[in-house]
Amino acid sequence: MSTSATTYVSRIILLGALANIAALIVAILAPPTPATKLGCALLVLGVMGAPYCYLLLKSAPNASLRNRRVLKLSITVTINLGIAGIVVVPLTWPPGIPTDSGTALTPPKPPPIGPGEVPPSIRRFPVDTHYVASGAMGDIGDVEIGIGRFTYKTAGKGPHEYEWKYENEGRTLSARPAKFGGVVWLSPSGAFGTAPNGGYNLLGFRGIEWEARAIGDPVDVEFFIGGIDRIWIQDSDGRWKFDRAPYPDTMPRRSLGTRKLTNEWQTFRESLADQPESTFARVVGGFGWIANWGNNGVEPDESGMGSNKVKKFTFEVRNVFYVKEIE
Repeated sequence: MSTSATTYVSRIILLGALANIAALIVAILAPPTPATKLGCALLVLGVMGAPYCYLLLKSAPNASLRNRRVLKLSITVTINLGIAGIVVVPLTWPPGIPTDSGTALTPPKPPPIGPGEVPPSIRRFPVDTHYVASGAMGDIGDVEIGIGRFTYKTAGKGPHEYEWKYENEGRTLSARPAKFGGVVWLSPSGAFGTAPNGGYNLLGFRGIEWEARAIGDPVDVEFFIGGIDRIWIQDSDGRWKFDRAPYPDTMPRRSLGTRKLTNEWQTFRESLADQPESTFARVVGGFGWIANWGNNGVEPDESGMGSNKVKKFTFEVRNVFYVKEIE
């Protein structure tokens, strides 16, 4: 091969290396869509390759016919690669990614709004797999949440999470105990009516059943559903108000009764047939329990800031189901 031919081949190899490096960099930085990455790489190859090959062709009028044909072919190929990139990139650009004009080619999808839907074929809806026992209430420093196991101590330890959480017109936290502890199963976890897609549409379910037992001393526990419709909101004056949640429970707080738990597993069933259908549209608080001082023989001490005797209760809850027919 002549020196002239070797020079042209070297330049073409250098061109290919530079164009491929640039295409690789652009593909890495491009939006995370394989087709878009490919389109960006093709566009770079065309933009870089065609002008460079053209300049080589014009600057070497004495090149052999073979080398000139190679350069012309390279120009044609790179131009077509660039055109392909121009076509591919707009067609595959991910939704919501801004263009040079500052506007999105396709508006991003809004977050889902509305409760989760339950297929009509479901006859028994498991609370434990769709809600999370995550919402501590009352003297939450006294409440321990495990996997299906809960511990409550009647010490009155804060922080306190209930409607009298603040005093002095909402300016200061109250140190007084709520005299109860509890947990509510929420959807999604920890969201007290603040998630646009929170809760489930449980239309068609007419009852609820669950199992529970005490570990150690017996304990009186009130069970309930619904009632997750208020949250603490701070106004412009810095005062806290117990105001309506943006995506509240349609189910008003419904007591399922106070049950005495012993060391034996017990199955409880409660009909919900008297609840209006509309109250099942968005059930945010799928299930919950409250244990208070009065039901368990505990009185405040003389200071009113704690109990006269700290008792510790541990109990377990399992197999919570909404059902379409109550047995």
